[in-house]
Amino acid sequence: MSWQKFKEEMQNAWLPEGLYEFYLQWGNDYRKFCRDDFVRIPPKDFARVLQAQGVVDWRVRQAHHAAELVVRAFHPLSSRGLSLPQKVVKPFRENAFLQKFFANKPISPALEGELEKFYHKMMIRGLKLNTVKAYLRWLEAYLSFSRMNLDTGQIESFLNHITIRKNLSPTTQKQALSSITFYFKHVKNMTLENIYFNRSRKQVSIPEILSIHEVSQILDTASGQWKVFLALLYGCGLRVAEALNLRFKDIHLDTNKVHVRMSKGHKSRVISLPTKL
Repeated sequence: MSWQKFKEEMQNAWLPEGLYEFYLQWGNDYRKFCRDDFVRIPPKDFARVLQAQGVVDWRVRQAHHAAELVVRAFHPLSSRGLSLPQKVVKPFRENAFLQKFFANKPISPALEGELEKFYHKMMIRGLKLNTVKAYLRWLEAYLSFSRMNLDTGQIESFLNHITIRKNLSPTTQKQALSSITFYFKHVKNMTLENIYFNRSRKQVSIPEILSIHEVSQILDTASGQWKVFLALLYGCGLRVAEALNLRFKDIHLDTNKVHVRMSKGHKSRVISLPTKL
């Protein structure tokens, strides 16, 4: 069977070219899995197996979509009734955030092309949307500052510039460097070495901590599900997003444990559930 038909299906689905290599790999994996028997083992069964193996949700969706395109390409009759999403990653200019991002910025076609490649590489690797937004802002600032010059000296000048002019915190400076490093590694296939710049000094501050009485007052003002939500945040030390993503099966009352899944950095952990909860 020729993969040319599969490539045509990817084009018909308006997939970015940056996704082709990943879809070809998923398509090949699906054909090996079902041995080209697309009717007996449909794409949804392939997706279920990946999910059972612990593959992250966005990759399962991508694999499922690729498998459905394989069916369309190699067995058109069996693809009747399939619900095929037209796009997995929204085109660059159709993303609501990016429309605001470019609203009042005169950006050259060359710069927009680099930002688009960068955007797709981040989305493919499943970076959080907030991280994507921050990285895009920093890369746009760097490429505008350097006038698309990829010399290492320009990186050092840019980092020194934002450190001195904007008085950035070490965390923000590290984020700017991480965005540039990601761009060079995944878009330009280059490794950055020996980067020297003025690093921001970490300011030591004493954290403001609520007293037990203040926490009790906050909990007393809430009721119902919101009281439980706030109690989980405080008692388990959860982030807001972690508490919002909890499911009933993640809370084990018999062992007083909470399974926090796919948190920051795509990491999971098990924490203790206070007996009072």
